[in-house]
Amino acid sequence: MSSVALQRWMISLISLVVIWLAMNLVLWLTYDPTLTDLANFFLPLALLPLLSSAYAEVNQEGLRLLKFICLIEERLQLIFVLQNTPLQMTVYGFILSYSTITTAAFGVLLAFASKVLIQEINVPPKS
Repeated sequence: MSSVALQRWMISLISLVVIWLAMNLVLWLTYDPTLTDLANFFLPLALLPLLSSAYAEVNQEGLRLLKFICLIEERLQLIFVLQNTPLQMTVYGFILSYSTITTAAFGVLLAFASKVLIQEINVPPKS
């Protein structure tokens, strides 16, 4: 029960941040953002890795666990099972790790940079 609640909380948090960032990017197509708008954009983006790092830390430790199991005859079957199905927490079947968090953050930053680039290209030349 608590795992399902944690998954729902995590996916709703990620969805809200992504929707918030997408709305800001779309709004900025029509006007230039102020410093407050930039802070409202980057603060949720900075908090997202902080809040989802618990999942990533658990998954990283679950993968490292195999290295610390002492190899004896009775534990070979357990080690085989853990190699095939590693100990990882998922959010609706999606494994959350530090690399996925970083990839998502860079994707949003790339969208922001492409918005700035498109805006600079579409500026009419001054005569």
